[in-house]
Amino acid sequence: MEGSMEITVLESTVSDNYFYGLVDGDDVALIDPVDGRRAVDWVESTGLSLTYLINTHFHQDHVGGNPTVLEAYPDATLIVGDTDADRVLQSSDPEDVRRVKAGDSVRLGATTLDVSDTPGHTPGHISLFAAGHLFSGDTIFVGGAGNCSFGGDPGQLYGTFRDVISAFDDSTTFYPGHDYAERDIEFIRSIEPDNDGAAEMLERVRSSAQRPSHGLFLTTLGEERSYNPFFRVDESSLQERLRSAYAETWSTCRGRSDSQAEAAFRTVRQLRNHW
Repeated sequence: MEGSMEITVLESTVSDNYFYGLVDGDDVALIDPVDGRRAVDWVESTGLSLTYLINTHFHQDHVGGNPTVLEAYPDATLIVGDTDADRVLQSSDPEDVRRVKAGDSVRLGATTLDVSDTPGHTPGHISLFAAGHLFSGDTIFVGGAGNCSFGGDPGQLYGTFRDVISAFDDSTTFYPGHDYAERDIEFIRSIEPDNDGAAEMLERVRSSAQRPSHGLFLTTLGEERSYNPFFRVDESSLQERLRSAYAETWSTCRGRSDSQAEAAFRTVRQLRNHW
């Protein structure tokens, strides 16, 4: 792994979120620390001071801890996607703000975190990648994809999957903002009863032996590409299944789409919204 970055998975005590603490050398970063008190306690446990507070997007369940964290560490730099920055800054007014976009990077000790624009869940959502680890906020979930109900757009999210997420290697582990794995995979089984990969993944999710002490079930992008319909929208068999079993939803989504693949993505997202 590039540098010597250590990743700590932190479970929120104020919501169903997970957030992340990163350490490399003397540098410390927090990604989406919604639980400000727990975040500060974790930083204190490192014996270091906070270098960066990073928000992937503006939703309150990702930025709600910012004021507490920045009060404890006023010298920390707030890093946020340029498009979502104004919304993020409504909750706090730090001394040092860095607005980033695709192609930018954040240096944490000897590790470089590369920024990608991953819009769809929100217009300015960003994700960060370092040596096989993708901090993806609410863009990707085990068995799912981000909802688009609170300022997002499913066509934009489809474009993110098609053009951005597709570029990462199968071996990439992604770190989401929530664990909806069991519910999302149960949904997949409802629309694709013959999806054996989803059945196998559901068994893994339900096995406590598969979950580390922090409770978050993690997979790789390669694993998701094998069974998660949001990654398989180019498959003609999935398109035909959606077209035949959910004709009305498919027809509506096809009218809003530039391609069959986009229609499949929109259809799966719409079905999940109401499941």
